[in-house]
Amino acid sequence: MKNICKIFCLSLAAAVSATPVALAGEGSGLIMDYVGRLSRTLKDPQLAGQAQAGRRRSKACSEARSIFNFDASITRVMKPEAWQALTPEQKTEFRGLYTDLLGAKLTPMLELYDMEKAELKDELPGEGESSIVTLKTERTSTKEAAEAQFHLRKIDGKLMVYDMTAAGVNFVENVRSDLLRLTNNIAKASDSGARDKAFTDLTGAMRKVVTNMGISC
Repeated sequence: MKNICKIFCLSLAAAVSATPVALAGEGSGLIMDYVGRLSRTLKDPQLAGQAQAGRRRSKACSEARSIFNFDASITRVMKPEAWQALTPEQKTEFRGLYTDLLGAKLTPMLELYDMEKAELKDELPGEGESSIVTLKTERTSTKEAAEAQFHLRKIDGKLMVYDMTAAGVNFVENVRSDLLRLTNNIAKASDSGARDKAFTDLTGAMRKVVTNMGISC
């Protein structure tokens, strides 16, 4: 009986040690710290009201830059053939604009939810060094219960958010659908002249959105 117990206990210990726990708590701590800073920014009386919306959202966007790696999702937004067709200079320009665009769109999206009431629901391990942190909160306007999921993975040795989903809407996919026609024009361009024009149309549209939102990260 003792031997059976010993074998069972050793098997149980091995099973537990094999469970992905490398990121257990790490992602949760990162997200809850970010949500706390975000909540203080959105609730700051000196940044309250529509007149201060630009300043408030710009500060919140800067907070997001500390944990979000928007560059990691470029390959989901632009087809590989379109990305490969760009010159190194165009890739650099697109990266900068893409980061500004996602940062500008992120804050208004987060303002739809009461981050002051956000609570940790769970953190589930993903493939490799990744995890998904889910928060419970409520919509700011209707007070309905809602959830937000932050998708994290190790990027260059640092745990970063590369995407998020709120109320069933995936953030990167939403931006991708907005840019789809313009990015497809790059992939379909028959020569360098047409490709350059398609790229100018794309970056012009992205710049216009960022400018109109009045948010600087």
